[in-house]
Amino acid sequence: METPSSYALSAAHRCRRLHASSPTKQGSGSYNDDVPRCCEDFAVRQPIHQAPAAQLLPDGSVPVHHWPHRYAMSRRAAKSIFWSSLSGKMSLTQALSNDSDVRNLMDTCGKLRALSLTSCDTVTGAEYVLKIDAPRSDLVTLEFITCGFARVDLIHVPKLGRVVCDTWYDANPPLRLGIVPRLHNICISCSALCYQTPFALSELLASTRNLTILYLNFRDQMIWIEPEDPKHLSHVFGNLRDVYIYNIFYECDLNWTMFLLEAAPSLKNFYLMLSRHPCERSRCEDSAEKVNVLWDQASSGFKHQHLSILEIKGFVMDERLMKYIRHVMERAVHLKRIRLLDQDTCEKCDSMDNIQSSSSLIRWRFPTEEREKSLIRQQLVDGFSSSVDITIGG
Repeated sequence: METPSSYALSAAHRCRRLHASSPTKQGSGSYNDDVPRCCEDFAVRQPIHQAPAAQLLPDGSVPVHHWPHRYAMSRRAAKSIFWSSLSGKMSLTQALSNDSDVRNLMDTCGKLRALSLTSCDTVTGAEYVLKIDAPRSDLVTLEFITCGFARVDLIHVPKLGRVVCDTWYDANPPLRLGIVPRLHNICISCSALCYQTPFALSELLASTRNLTILYLNFRDQMIWIEPEDPKHLSHVFGNLRDVYIYNIFYECDLNWTMFLLEAAPSLKNFYLMLSRHPCERSRCEDSAEKVNVLWDQASSGFKHQHLSILEIKGFVMDERLMKYIRHVMERAVHLKRIRLLDQDTCEKCDSMDNIQSSSSLIRWRFPTEEREKSLIRQQLVDGFSSSVDITIGG
C-alpha cells in the first residue's frame, strides 16, 4: 500500500509525462501559458550521471527512473561550470541530486540574480524540503517548475522580488516564506491532485508586506485556495495593484473572488480567465475532483475605491456571469473599464464541438454581432449612474 509521500512521488512521475506531452505554444494548452518569462543566460539540461544511450529521452535528458543514481554537484564543479553566469540567470533541468546542491550554488554564485529549477528533486524523494537561506545573495527571481520537493522554504532571501511556483506534487501549500522583504510579485500555478486540499493564502503569504502583483492559475481544475476573511490578508494585500486569476473552470461560481477585492483596497486591475475545455487538456488520472467554491461572507457595506479595470477572458452570454459583473460594478464605485474577451481557440475542443449539437454551441457562444454586444452593455449598466466603458471582443 502506498504512503501519501510515495503516492505523491508516483503521481509526480505521471504528471511530468503529461507535461512532456503537452503543447508548448502560447494559447494552445501550454502549462506555462500566460506566465511572463525572463531571458535565459545559462542553462544546464543534462545531469552529471549518464544513462545508457538507448534509454535517454528524445531531448537527450535522463528518464525519471535514473534520477536516484545521479552524482552530487560538487562546489568545484559549480565553480567551473557556472563561473560565466554569476550575475545572470541560471536554469537547471533535472540537475540536482544532493541536499547540498542549492546551498553550494548560493555560496559559489553569490551574485546570481535569477535561478530557475525545472523537474528537480533529490535522492531523498518526496519528503525533502528545499531550504534556501541566502542572506548575502543577489537573487531577485526564483522559479520552481514541476519540481518534486515536499516544500520550498525561503528562509532569508533579502533581495528576492519575484517567485514563480509552477506545479508541485506534495501537500499544500508548496512554499513557506520567511524573510523576503522585497518580494512584490508571486506567480503560483497548478493543476490540483486528488490528495491536495485547498489552503488559505494568509498561510502562505503571512510574512509578505510589499506584494503588488498576484498571479494564480488553476489549470482548469479544482480551486486550490480557500476563501477567507479579508481581514486575515489586509496586511499582506495593502499594496496589491494587479491580480490575475486564471483558468477557473467554467462551472465554478465566481463570487468567492470578491474576498480578494475586499482584502486589497489599493487594487487597480482585476483580470479573470474562465476556462471551458471539454478536452480536459490539463487533467490526469490523479487530478482532484472539481468542486464548486461558495462564499457569501462579503461585508454588506463594502465599497472598493480604487479598482479601475475588470477584464474577463472566456466570457460567454450567461446570466450567472452577468450577475457577477454587476456585483463587481456595485462594489467598485470608481470602475472605469470592463473588457470582455473570448476564450483562446483550442484545436482539441474545436474538434469536439464539431460533433456536438447546435444548442450546445449556442449556449457557449461569445457575442459577435453588434446588436448582441449593445444589449449586453445595456443590461450591465442598467440602474447604475456612473459611466463605465465596456469593451466586448479584442
